[in-house]
Amino acid sequence: MFSEMSHVSPYRERLLSLLRLFPGLGFGLWLALTPHWLDNAAPMTRIALYAGVCSYCLASLALMVDCIVSPQPKGARVVLGIVLETVAISTALHLGAGTLDPIALGYLWIMLCSGFLYGPGFLVLASGLGALAFAAVWAASAYWQHHDLFALTIVGVQLGLGGYIYTLIATLHRNRREVLWQANHDALTGLLNRRALTSALQSRLPNLESGVLLYIDLDHFKQVNDQAGHAAGDQVLRDVTAMFEQRTPDHRLVARLGGDEFCILLDNMGLTRARAIAEKIRCDIATYRLAWAREYYTIGVSIGLAQLQSTDTVPDWLQRADAACYCAKRAGRNLVKDFDPSMISPRLPERPGDPVAALV
Repeated sequence: MFSEMSHVSPYRERLLSLLRLFPGLGFGLWLALTPHWLDNAAPMTRIALYAGVCSYCLASLALMVDCIVSPQPKGARVVLGIVLETVAISTALHLGAGTLDPIALGYLWIMLCSGFLYGPGFLVLASGLGALAFAAVWAASAYWQHHDLFALTIVGVQLGLGGYIYTLIATLHRNRREVLWQANHDALTGLLNRRALTSALQSRLPNLESGVLLYIDLDHFKQVNDQAGHAAGDQVLRDVTAMFEQRTPDHRLVARLGGDEFCILLDNMGLTRARAIAEKIRCDIATYRLAWAREYYTIGVSIGLAQLQSTDTVPDWLQRADAACYCAKRAGRNLVKDFDPSMISPRLPERPGDPVAALV
């Protein structure tokens, strides 16, 4: 329901919890400093009010502590926040009889900030609970029953502003998702880009017990681009992407590193099974034919395999897979090569801009 929870910043959520707490503490302090305000209130009303303020402050404090202890967003925490804000607004409107409207307005702004943080789903649920709460306030309050026009104005503003803010938040979050997708994916193939792959590897590496990286470089791809044009080359890239996704398990990571280079993570998998998958990919591409402008074009693929080692960092792992791929190309192309320590020497790279050490 809360579409943007996975992207919520823990620091912003802690700040929101702190904002919820301060108005509650201020209201409690105001009650303590102006006890004459409750001179005409029944004893049970006083007890209920003080108990409500204390409960609200404790719940807000518990939410803030939970945000610190468990930074990951939680649906239950979000719902409890909605309930607290709705109760605070309704209590201020009901008991204040028009004098505590600033408190209600403050919590309304907190609720709108929560909508920007958690997404449109939050605002829909908060608006629904807020409408029900205001209906209860109107039914129980003589003040609001004698100010029908003011009450209807509040409802109209709530619905109109809520609808406008909902549209605005939905548009902002949709644009945000598009920008994030574009920043982490290759526009042509829809695969992860190098930046996103590196980030995904860094997050998965501490929990990986085994895994194999496939570093893939298409053979003779430049000839297709030169002879048939870039549109034909783009079609080749889309076709080989479909082959990669068909041959690899569901939990795999497939990325386009740039140009005609790709990388596949086969996590929790041994070298023997990974080599078999790589051979299937090599055979698929070796038999691939692109029909373009009454001509047929063929390509090949060189694949380097690097098994995860206990001392690996992400750059080290990628470097070893790239070295194995480069050796496969130098050995005649259209080959699958496992990494071997002898592939790397301390000499300078032989390929301009090659991130790995020179290959023997």
